[in-house]
Amino acid sequence: MPRSDTHLRKTLLDACRILDSHRLLHAYGHVSARSTDGRTILITPRKGPGLIRSPHEILRMDLDGKLIPDRKVTAKLTKRLAATLQLPLEVFLHTEIYRARPDVNAISRFHGMSANVLSVLRRTLRPVHELAVPIGREVPLFDTPELISSPAVGRRLVAVLGSARALLLRGNGQLALSTNIEAAVEEATVNSILLETTAEMQWRALAIGEPAWLAGDELSGEFAKLANREYDAILRPWEYYLEQSRKSEPRA
Repeated sequence: MPRSDTHLRKTLLDACRILDSHRLLHAYGHVSARSTDGRTILITPRKGPGLIRSPHEILRMDLDGKLIPDRKVTAKLTKRLAATLQLPLEVFLHTEIYRARPDVNAISRFHGMSANVLSVLRRTLRPVHELAVPIGREVPLFDTPELISSPAVGRRLVAVLGSARALLLRGNGQLALSTNIEAAVEEATVNSILLETTAEMQWRALAIGEPAWLAGDELSGEFAKLANREYDAILRPWEYYLEQSRKSEPRA
């Protein structure tokens, strides 16, 4: 069953905590999800995601990147805090992907160090271990360091992304997508961590020699065998990461 927007807001907040605890956000990055109304997007505001304290700080926008005020939600915040909440500069990264990819239900925009290293070497990300399978056969590279701050740049990004599940942005972080309906934010978050883990493994292996890449594709070979096995690739790691993020929070 589709989740309520209240649940989505809470899950987006949890995603921020998880990604921040894995040092994938720092002061920058954002996470979004399609709203249950099917027409609008819930997205984290322009602030360090690790500093978001309430699900009521999550903003709503339309597919043109325009803020849709929600008085019932902001009424639960202090007037000073509510007045400071703004949409991220890269709203068009989200809007253009959602517009072009109706299969996408959540997007995580983050900054992994190892993946950034690969991107400035102009290398794509390829699977070298079983946990890399959920992010796809290959993660392409958007070969520019510029911010996705206009619809035009967003459309260029979408053209490079194609049908991929994730993307490297040269020297400017990464994004991971979810096509899952029931656990979209959870999948995008878990795939963000898996992408960075895979990038570190690929980077370390390349420093010594040529890695043993997973052979095959979605239809045959090692990759297909791993992709088609039955195991919980979303909620099991999500619950683990969430618990670990709670343990790392400073006590009051």
